[in-house]
Amino acid sequence: MKHLHSTLIAAASLCTLQAAAVSPYITEVYDYCPAPGQFVNISPLYAEGDDAEAMRGKALEAIGGTAGGTVSLGAFGGYITFGFDHTVANVKGQCDFTILGNSFFSGRSLKPEGGSSESGVILVSRDINGNGLPDDPWYEIAGSAHHDVATIKDYSITYTRPADGHQPVVTDPKGAYDDEQYIAWTDNQGASGYLGHLVVNANNYYPEWLDETTLTFSGTRLPGNAVLEGSRIKEWVLYPFAYGYADNMPNDDSRAAINLEWAVDNDGRPADLDGIDFVRVYTALNQQCGALGETSTEICGAVDLHPDASGINDISADNTQAVICDGHELRLLGFADGTTVNIYTIAGRQAHSLLTDGTITTARLPLSPGVYIVNAGNTTARIAIR
Repeated sequence: MKHLHSTLIAAASLCTLQAAAVSPYITEVYDYCPAPGQFVNISPLYAEGDDAEAMRGKALEAIGGTAGGTVSLGAFGGYITFGFDHTVANVKGQCDFTILGNSFFSGRSLKPEGGSSESGVILVSRDINGNGLPDDPWYEIAGSAHHDVATIKDYSITYTRPADGHQPVVTDPKGAYDDEQYIAWTDNQGASGYLGHLVVNANNYYPEWLDETTLTFSGTRLPGNAVLEGSRIKEWVLYPFAYGYADNMPNDDSRAAINLEWAVDNDGRPADLDGIDFVRVYTALNQQCGALGETSTEICGAVDLHPDASGINDISADNTQAVICDGHELRLLGFADGTTVNIYTIAGRQAHSLLTDGTITTARLPLSPGVYIVNAGNTTARIAIR
């Protein structure tokens, strides 16, 4: 048997399990550092005197729980780090969480599903050192474009704050921009350019609470997904990637969900995480789309898709009896010979039953991956079949 790290819940009553219910939504924002963008300083709203801590709190207020607000990450590299009040379990064969955004299909694109997909890369981490802080190794969710030849794995970009006395540059007075050379950028691919300032946005695009003159961000840059379509009237259309990114698919589309089995390390090897405690999302596109401006990932919340699988690493103080599940193998310790063990789905349907045989019973469960409730005598425990 491999190392028993998946599930250990001992001598827990059903009432205790119900009392320990967790929230499926974001409960903490650890940091918020957007790149410059048209909705930065607006979503969330900056007020004079706000510092990074104040903006972090405003970001949590916007996307925590069921608030349904919006946090903009700005252009390429801008990021946010958040977490839940529990470990999000990796349930084998199932998607584990969804990050909510404001992506949509317009219905006017030349190809199906065109609209607004401002895709962001997702990183996940496990609190290995147990300090409750996102300072452990990060793993990238390898979405559908992870191995695309146009994807740049080690992309880096630097933005420069407009200097005092900066004079706007406008070559098309009837165009969408009142400053076409507003914020300069350079990258490690030898390219450079500008984030233009749109006429429709009066706000500053550079994060007002930051003192730095330049901001540098690094990460995976996805291939451009913007296409200028139309014959008489031109319109920018942003097409989604197949899976694996934030703000990529509409929230009600099942392809917006994320499977933790997609997490890989820096060498592209499966991370094999049993669960995650921290999530980081950053804008993964560097493109300017006419009147749409820069592409910026927006975050509107997140949902653990099976919160009943949380607590799978908790150990009760009373360890006279234990229910241990590793993969499909169930071990029952400390129960009297002949104890009836019933296993139910989360919906309450009986899925399996067995009798203990001696003080230690080991059984291979013929169950599909998912979350189940085990009742053995006076003990009720929650397990995750992987």
